[in-house]
Amino acid sequence: MNKLHIFGDSFSTNFSTINEIPKEISWPILLSNKLDYELKSYASAGISNFGILNTIYNNFDFDKNDIVIIGITFYDRLYDFWKNVGIDLRNNRPICFGKSYNW
Repeated sequence: MNKLHIFGDSFSTNFSTINEIPKEISWPILLSNKLDYELKSYASAGISNFGILNTIYNNFDFDKNDIVIIGITFYDRLYDFWKNVGIDLRNNRPICFGKSYNW
């Protein structure tokens, strides 16, 4: 079966600016159902662009007919691989990646 690979931050999940929406009506689920593709979501709330690229690198297993969608995040998010935490430069605080959206 063909796969739909989603990489990105919380906007590539079932997150909205108001609240968390039911997973069944999130755009990745709706799109994978519409295309009849198996969903492989690697999106993670609070992740940096470098973290997204690292996730792509670690999960680079795409077939010819797969679809890959990459959602970029805010420029001021950094990732400290030694401490396994994100850094929010805007608010000068760490971001914990406790919630991962792997469906």
